[in-house]
Amino acid sequence: MSSIRAPRFIPLVLVVALLASACTEASAPTEPAVHERSGSLALGKGHGPEWAGDLEGRLNSERARIKLRREGNRAALDSLKKEYDVFRHSIPKGKGKDKASDLLFCEPQPYDAETKVIGPEGGELAFGPHKIRIKPGALTEPTLITAEAPSALLVSAEFSPHGLVFDNAVQLELSYKHCSLPSNFGKLRAVFLDDQDNIVEYPAAFDYKKGDKVVSWIYHFSKYAVAY
Repeated sequence: MSSIRAPRFIPLVLVVALLASACTEASAPTEPAVHERSGSLALGKGHGPEWAGDLEGRLNSERARIKLRREGNRAALDSLKKEYDVFRHSIPKGKGKDKASDLLFCEPQPYDAETKVIGPEGGELAFGPHKIRIKPGALTEPTLITAEAPSALLVSAEFSPHGLVFDNAVQLELSYKHCSLPSNFGKLRAVFLDDQDNIVEYPAAFDYKKGDKVVSWIYHFSKYAVAY
């Protein structure tokens, strides 16, 4: 009798064991999907509250860093203003220009910045007198974005995560309202700078003189400035 039942009984045991194993795997928690985009933390489709909390924590840390930099900016700004006074008296009035790089030099302004989490729906950041508009579809996932206007002799903007590449062009507005320029001054444009402030790229740009700003379209994050 046992030799007849064995072929039927053994497969049944295996089926039960396999079903139990499958149920155990299905009930086990899965790790949320995490995507890295040029060093930024972004949330994948399977994210949970713990990942949202981590992103919120990074956002708060970035806000705290910006606050400290604002508070500690006064001494640096005063020093830069003295440097600018020397500089502007050494060149013809209204010709704030570095002959080597063709960058626009203007009176330094207080440091300002804004940081946000921006996703596929797009968004806008205003930092100092400047703006950046990230259009819908430029990002594929929520990303922590920081835009900074440093106190400098240049009209410049710095962004992070550094090297972030967009799927669609992003609109950058750099204001030069604080610059003293003659009415017959030539067209200005935005340029992409390397770590030594050398011009390495000329993105498409338009000099909107009525608004005293340069509007440019960029595809990646780095350092940008206004130039001739």
